[in-house]
Amino acid sequence: MALKKALSWGAAQTLTRMALSFLSIKITAVYLGPAGLALVGQFGNFFTLAQGVAGSALNTGVMNLTAQDEPDRPRQAAVWRTAMHLSLLIGGAMAAVVALLALPLADWLLKDPAYWPAIVLGALSIPMAMCGAVMTGAINGLKRIGMLGVIGIVGALVGALIFIPLCYGWGVRGGLTAYALSTCCVLLVALVVVARADGLALGQFAPRWDGAVARQLAAFFPMLLVHAVAEPIAPLLMRNALVVQLGATNAGFWQAGLRLSDMYTLVLTTAVTMYLMPHLASIKDERAFGRELARTVLKVAGLTAAGALSVYLLRDLVIAVVFTREFLPVGGLLDFLFLGNVFKMAAWPLRMALVIKLRAKWYILVEIGVAALQIGLTYLWLPGMGVRGATAAYAAAYGAALLILLFSNKGYLYGSRPTH
Repeated sequence: MALKKALSWGAAQTLTRMALSFLSIKITAVYLGPAGLALVGQFGNFFTLAQGVAGSALNTGVMNLTAQDEPDRPRQAAVWRTAMHLSLLIGGAMAAVVALLALPLADWLLKDPAYWPAIVLGALSIPMAMCGAVMTGAINGLKRIGMLGVIGIVGALVGALIFIPLCYGWGVRGGLTAYALSTCCVLLVALVVVARADGLALGQFAPRWDGAVARQLAAFFPMLLVHAVAEPIAPLLMRNALVVQLGATNAGFWQAGLRLSDMYTLVLTTAVTMYLMPHLASIKDERAFGRELARTVLKVAGLTAAGALSVYLLRDLVIAVVFTREFLPVGGLLDFLFLGNVFKMAAWPLRMALVIKLRAKWYILVEIGVAALQIGLTYLWLPGMGVRGATAAYAAAYGAALLILLFSNKGYLYGSRPTH
């Protein structure tokens, strides 16, 4: 499997998602405005956190173990079944807790307790999203890039078909409800794709406990649990600071900038995730591992910089087309934001390398450090810099992370012994 193939499928998914994202953002911008966009973003961040607390660890663990165990299909199936069992167990418990706390969560998160039904619906989506993550992790570990691409594309289409009409018809309530429903689409599409695939059967994903496999999966939990909490909680708290100090409209401008950056970095994030983890997990020789890692870092950094420069030069046109002219102030936020994107994407393969090698100390240090720096610098810089303080904090945090990751992976990149 080559990076070129992963980039092709990543590009196909991204083009589809970009087209659908354009429609959904336009609907959100026109009918909800900056304040409504901030609310939907806040809701999305919270449930990304909730679904990822265990879901990202299971997805990554399944992907890694599946790639390592190839071609031992019984062993792979044991991994998938155990992961499904854990998804239902952990996801169900989390759903119950979130649903019971729906009223205070709606008051704190969305500033209106009347939105509690959306919180309950989001809670019900947690175990379904986690099960979907297990299935996509298995398919990725098998290096079936085409299947993974189909799931991503069709899942995005189904999600858009849910989001756009609900947001158009019922405003903020519709947008929140649609977000909760759309997170279940990956599982539904994956079930159909696996049922029709050669060499795979739905029975291989039937929940069944295997203690030895569970212990292997548990080795990924400390790192990925920290990632699942730290990554979404940083923008959640940053957005809350923006709302409190500068108002919901300014928070909406910042959220719009994040959406723009997501649109062009998604192809690289998708491709690297599809290609790098299973590919590196199967490489036993450390020198070959380091060479492949270095090549990927340089390619991803260069492509991200090219995309950032292109969007930045056309920023006023892009903002007017994607959002409305009401969002033109977003253009003043993009310099720091896009610089941060280059740092973040260059760091992405290096973070994956730490996960594959189970180097938890360095990984957790980076994840907590990035989140703490973003939040702390945002509170420090907002009074003097306004909204740009949040984007400057983003760039500074990921610049620091890249330096730490280059140091922590120096053993693979430069041929010395890795520092554990």
